[in-house]
Amino acid sequence: MKARLSYPLIFFLPCALAAGIAGFAFATVSSAALWLFVYGDGEWPDSAGTVLMALAAIVATTILAALVSRFYAYGKRREALGGVSRRHVAMAVGISVLLLALILVYQW
Repeated sequence: MKARLSYPLIFFLPCALAAGIAGFAFATVSSAALWLFVYGDGEWPDSAGTVLMALAAIVATTILAALVSRFYAYGKRREALGGVSRRHVAMAVGISVLLLALILVYQW
């Protein structure tokens, strides 16, 4: 398999985890800002939650697409150097484990 296709596949899980974390962080910061400056302790309209989750999904999807396209471009450059590096595969696994551990520590 060509490196231009291998790198996005190898790094898809870390990219998806990072994009999910970024979307969650965006939703958290946005809801905190809305609570502080717009709605406060009063009743929030139903549309506020829908808009926040839609924007968080857009942010996560955009970040995922950007990261996957960067790994595609890196894999394309890497084809001239001999294909996929074993060190990069180990890095993808390590980053995946680290991000999953970060999520678990946050939940704990």
